[in-house]
Amino acid sequence: MTGAQEAGGGATSSLPAGTGMSTKLLVIVPLLQASAVLLLLTLMTVLRIARMKLSERIEEQQQYAFGLVRDWLAGKIPDEVALAGLDACIEDALAQVARRISLECTRVEWEAAVGLLRRTTWFAKMKKNACSRFWWRRLDAARCLYELGRLSDAQVAARLIRDRNATVRIVAARIVRRVAAPELVRVVLDQALRSEPVLQSYLLGLLKPYGVELVEPLVDIVRSEESRKVLESAIKFMA
Repeated sequence: MTGAQEAGGGATSSLPAGTGMSTKLLVIVPLLQASAVLLLLTLMTVLRIARMKLSERIEEQQQYAFGLVRDWLAGKIPDEVALAGLDACIEDALAQVARRISLECTRVEWEAAVGLLRRTTWFAKMKKNACSRFWWRRLDAARCLYELGRLSDAQVAARLIRDRNATVRIVAARIVRRVAAPELVRVVLDQALRSEPVLQSYLLGLLKPYGVELVEPLVDIVRSEESRKVLESAIKFMA
């Protein structure tokens, strides 16, 4: 009897310890959750502030770099000064300058400015990015070539037009609007005929200004292609 009472007493005495542990967990878990939420909000705030500061820095350097290009075009500064200033700017700023000169400069000024930007370390890096294993770097290369590409870049551009990433292919294909290289026209045409309807329509739209220049590559594709889908697309586009 006494043993049973002692056993019962032992069980009773263990309850407060378990209850205390549960109480501690009820306090600790919400505190951890609140800390995690607070940390997440802090990180989001810090990232937003950093993004804003970066945007401001890009805008400032874009204005500075565009001013350098303008001064160089006007003959106010020599090549080495212009290139040194451009090389000191961050990549995003120079990418914006490349787009801006195509919008705000005359044809003659644009040609000269493109020649200057093609001599920067940024342009050399963008061409190397065409072989990167990261698709977003290849996308940067495609965007750069669309703005600054020349016939000498046809091989690099063709590689990007054949890229395994659809976004990279779409952006790279736009180079045919600026560079009328038969090799690039053929690559874009080949990619278009093998693409799904929406992408095919976009790519073929890029080629329409070439008109009769497309006849020969289309005939070559029809003669050598074995895929029924590609043949049907080619015949439909020829019609």
